Amino acid sequence: MRIFFTVRVLFYVLVLACLCLNGYPQDSQKSGEGGVSYRIAVVDVDLLMREYNKRKEKYEELQKEVDAQQKELDNMMARIEADRKKLEDGKATMSDQEKLDLRMKIEQEAAAYRAELEKKQKTIDSKEERIIRECLDDIQNAISVIATTENYHLVFNAGKSLKSALIYHSPTIDITSKVLATLNSGSASGSTSSKR
Repeated sequence: MRIFFTVRVLFYVLVLACLCLNGYPQDSQKSGEGGVSYRIAVVDVDLLMREYNKRKEKYEELQKEVDAQQKELDNMMARIEADRKKLEDGKATMSDQEKLDLRMKIEQEAAAYRAELEKKQKTIDSKEERIIRECLDDIQNAISVIATTENYHLVFNAGKSLKSALIYHSPTIDITSKVLATLNSGSASGSTSSKR
């Protein structure tokens, strides 16, 4: 229900923009009738996010961290499995107290494993969210720089996702490649080339 509302609102905004701009040429010169022309552009934010070098580097770093944490979790799981095997193999030779102690140890290790897994997952999710937010801020800044310097009045997201309200656009108004070049050159924000 919420998606339909958002799409409907975006559709009305697009229709309103088209009605306001109807009859105006696409260049930034004054029109012959004394009115001001408006410039419109589109960008594919999904493509920018995928191809942004900073995002790729940050995700590679995050993946290395995930791999290291997975090794720790695998070691914990190996200890649990070793204790389970020890319990299974020693059923006939172990006393009831030894079996009970080993079962309790396995349960404690399993609980610690689950807690550690949840903690690590939350940490990774938080870091990924920070990367996405930071990259989206950089993308927004790059779009703003280009829109300001090239006198664009409206810039729409032309992504192919359902969140995009744009159904069609001419390739001549697509500034995605300009924005991507700005992002990957590091001129969109001061933090683009910095490592954390």
